Amino acid sequence: MECKKSLIVKILLLIIVIYFFMTPLGALRLSIACNGYPLKAMVYPIGKRERSLEEEENEKVYVLYNPPVEKDTEGTLTNWSVKKYLIFYLATYRGDA
Repeated sequence: MECKKSLIVKILLLIIVIYFFMTPLGALRLSIACNGYPLKAMVYPIGKRERSLEEEENEKVYVLYNPPVEKDTEGTLTNWSVKKYLIFYLATYRGDA
């Protein structure tokens, strides 16, 4: 019985890691959560921005609708960049441009 519980926990952790680091939307939601908006990260509607001239080959730019407002600068966190490194995705805040 104890072995089954341990196996289930390991499988769940593996699924979570795969979602947050091996899918673009998972990486984006993890980055938003790490920037201080954990509850909002899971419910924000996300849209893919049309390819811009500044976008790199392995990069996708996503737009948040009703984005969070940063407390320090009172700026909206609208545009996010997701880059692929081998099989992993990492997301960062891109800015308003």
